[in-house]
Amino acid sequence: ASMTGFIKDDKGEGLPGANVVAVHVPSGTQYGTSTQVSGRFLIPGMRIGGPYKVTISFVGYKEQVQEGIYL
Repeated sequence: ASMTGFIKDDKGEGLPGANVVAVHVPSGTQYGTSTQVSGRFLIPGMRIGGPYKVTISFVGYKEQVQEGIYL
């Protein structure tokens, strides 16, 4: 499975270089990447199922966490 998404700033523009970490909660397996210039990211080769906890961080911004994501 894979996870893809778009990280944007408070103006709705893509946020390049943001850190994205996805943790498969049952196993503790971590996957990570950084966003591209457009703000898009792709994490390939992930475990099917979930739940996943996804944390997005970027200097100068409050860390964002999404939980209960299934692939």
